[in-house]
Formats: sequence, structure tokens, C-alpha cells
Amino acid sequence: MKFLIDQNADFFGNELEKRNYEVEYILKLREQDPKFRNDLNMLKHAETNKMILVTKDRENGQACKDNGIPCIWLSDEELLENMILPRLDELKKFYD
Repeated sequence: MKFLIDQNADFFGNELEKRNYEVEYILKLREQDPKFRNDLNMLKHAETNKMILVTKDRENGQACKDNGIPCIWLSDEELLENMILPRLDELKKFYD
């Protein structure tokens, strides 16, 4: 499995590399070729190379969703639903 790491998600790329996944970083691609300054070219690169985009960017996440491009979109809504809300009952005891 290969991952393309958006500029706002470097932490996750580093962690995936530690777990021996193949990782490519948008910032490095942009240094090598200015065409990657365009998000559409970045998404095409991910799709063509069978990569999963990891991003916090709303526009890129939505573009992946709309176009069927595999993506891990670290959206605020996702974090709320999967990380914050499930812990509220557990944490409530501190203030009851």
C-alpha cells in the first residue's frame, strides 16, 4: 500500500513510514516539479500511482470523495465523531 501525504499531514506520513509503508510527500513532489502546486495534478498522481491520499484539507478530501479517489480525510467532523464524542461519557465522571 502506498500513501501520498498532503503538506498538512506530515506527522501521519512519518508514522506510516515507521510501519514500513511506502510514502511520498507532496512538498517533495512540488520541489521536484512545479506542476504539483496544482491540487488536481496531485490527485491525478495519487490515482495514477494507486496511492491513498492522506490530507486534512477540506477541498482535497471532498475532491477525493466526489471522484472516487482513495483518501484518508482527517476532517473535523470525522475527529468529532470518532475521537471526541466516544470519550465524553468516560470523561463526564470528572465533573459529575
